[in-house]
Amino acid sequence: MAAPLTPSQAEGLSATDEKRHRFYACELIQEAGILLQLPQVVLATAQSLLHRFYARQSLFDFDAFRAAMGCIFLASKAEEQPRRVKDVVQVFFRMRNRRMGLGLSLLMPSDPRFATWTDWLVMVERQVLIEVGFSIDGTTEHPHKFLLYYIKLLECSDACAQQAWNYVNDSFRLDLCLRYDAHVIACAAISLAARVLQHVLPLGWEELLEVDVPDVISVAREMLALYEHPRVRWLEPLTEVNPFEVTRHDKVEAPTNLPPVEHQEVPPQPPPPTPLVNRMQAPSYDDPIIVPVEALAETEIAVAAIDAVGAEHDETSAGTTTDATVAGVEAKSSDTTHVVEVRRN
Repeated sequence: MAAPLTPSQAEGLSATDEKRHRFYACELIQEAGILLQLPQVVLATAQSLLHRFYARQSLFDFDAFRAAMGCIFLASKAEEQPRRVKDVVQVFFRMRNRRMGLGLSLLMPSDPRFATWTDWLVMVERQVLIEVGFSIDGTTEHPHKFLLYYIKLLECSDACAQQAWNYVNDSFRLDLCLRYDAHVIACAAISLAARVLQHVLPLGWEELLEVDVPDVISVAREMLALYEHPRVRWLEPLTEVNPFEVTRHDKVEAPTNLPPVEHQEVPPQPPPPTPLVNRMQAPSYDDPIIVPVEALAETEIAVAAIDAVGAEHDETSAGTTTDATVAGVEAKSSDTTHVVEVRRN
């Protein structure tokens, strides 16, 4: 027996295209949940609400992007992890700009688009509540709680448990939560993880957990086929009017409150330090050795000390000439640098 057509398929959308749009909306929910720091249970509830919503509404009336925004906002309240309207709007606005290749600017409350996005969020949340009959009891039962119990019962390894947990999280991109019970999805995830990791399960474990083997195999096959779908960066909405059409407000413009670059005052660079003169690289007895001195006073003290030594030497050693030694020391000064030049004799 063929499955009944969804509202989107009844209006001419193929099942493959509808699956792509739902897959895209669930990826948006997953990404936004990470940015909003929401637990996985909120994301599972939001994706379940999304599939229930599109079981009664068409993608031609409500695009996937805004539906994802309304579902995650409603799910955060249902799971007692509420987030502010401003935070949800900012996250989805930034996701939209990044996926469309626009600037990553914030949507300020003074921007007229902020009120528009807020109206979208409230409108979609209200419409989702109407379509699910203001009851989300069946949406909050997820395979995760069955998975933890079954893994302990079957004594699965940690690697098998983690792999099965990942399969359960990814399964919400499909509408399996509408067609199968939560414990069947959990069993299919365990079976698939055990087969991939070559983990041996006890014989007859399906009968022990009271699940039908054909259902487990069917769900496991759909989970595997899920990873063949390419990831979509952006899908244009199917609504008659594109609400995300790029306008002049979305263009990245340079700030106008700054003067042009050629008119900006550049602070002057500090003068470079005076380099020390090094004349010792190619030693030659004909070249002088120039020693930097901080002040002329130090030079005068040095010359006076040499004169005193020469005078004492004249008194004690007669006939010894010290004029050449003293004459070899010359004090030079300039406006900026004072040096003492010593010549070798």
